[in-house]
Amino acid sequence: MRLLTLDEASARLGAVSVRVLRACIARGTLPAVKVGRAWLVTEADLARTFTPATRPSAPRRQQTPTERSIAQLRAAGFVVPR
Repeated sequence: MRLLTLDEASARLGAVSVRVLRACIARGTLPAVKVGRAWLVTEADLARTFTPATRPSAPRRQQTPTERSIAQLRAAGFVVPR
């Protein structure tokens, strides 16, 4: 059982910030132990709490109307210069 600090856990998860991890600890969804000023979580609890289906993903950028029109024209077979 390996213990991780919140910084290490955040780096391992990638898209999850330390702030989100603290919120999960406060809600009780992520078990953790406080040692001094640092919160520690186990790798197993981290993996159990943040499965790939529950990890937040970055929102996709919406296409502008112009980009959407160009994509539709290209899909219809028209040649649109870049």
